[in-house]
Amino acid sequence: MGGQAVGVWNQELRFPIYKLLHGGIYWDAGNVFATAGEFRLSDLRHSVGAGLRFVLPFGALRFDWAEALNAQINDETTRWHFSFGYAF
Repeated sequence: MGGQAVGVWNQELRFPIYKLLHGGIYWDAGNVFATAGEFRLSDLRHSVGAGLRFVLPFGALRFDWAEALNAQINDETTRWHFSFGYAF
């Protein structure tokens, strides 16, 4: 549906496991609001997750799993994700 305001917060802890293999655990919170006036911290969706990173010379290959903490009706509660590089 979209909106005119968005709030996103995330925190990630990365750590080496063995040579090129690294791990990560994270917490994310966020939501989209129709207008900035409708923004409420109590309306944020929260999730936690963990993943593996293969740190290569050209970037990191990431395999992550996330679990929603306060899912609403019709929300996905678990998700696997594959990506290249870091978000931040």
